[in-house]
Amino acid sequence: MVFVFGLLVGGLISAALLALVGVLLFRWWISAWLSMALVSGAFVLATLADLRVLALPKVHNARQVPQAVQRRGPVVGALQFGVEMGSGARTFMTGYLPLVVALALVLIVPWQGVALIGISFGAGRSIVPLVRASSHNDSHWSNNFMRHARLIQGLLSVVCLAAWASTRVS
Repeated sequence: MVFVFGLLVGGLISAALLALVGVLLFRWWISAWLSMALVSGAFVLATLADLRVLALPKVHNARQVPQAVQRRGPVVGALQFGVEMGSGARTFMTGYLPLVVALALVLIVPWQGVALIGISFGAGRSIVPLVRASSHNDSHWSNNFMRHARLIQGLLSVVCLAAWASTRVS
């Protein structure tokens, strides 16, 4: 549970920092229309990349949290690992949707939504480890997940894009 708390805190920290960067550097000179167009375009590109229709490079810090963090103990190590993974600052990103959310945080998300998005990102990152931990056969679960990861990722992207589009139309 300490790990999950760290994931939530990490998501909250990164969301707040991204929104702050946006307010300080971009929102005051980029029009609302252009911001929406950029986020919408990024959403379409991310969906195409997650469906493997378009090849885009992964933009992430492709390093796992070091083993030294685990040696800090079950509470401090789990908390630090959770914060680092929850922030997305030092872990692999398997899809492109988090990058769209980051861009939206920089350009358009109002302050009222920042905490919700940050906590949701951390909660989303907790789903796979929690479900995997509840499995009775780790290797079977991991193999099964990897076999279906592309489908899951693609469906998630399409559903999120559809939800985004429906909010823009109404």
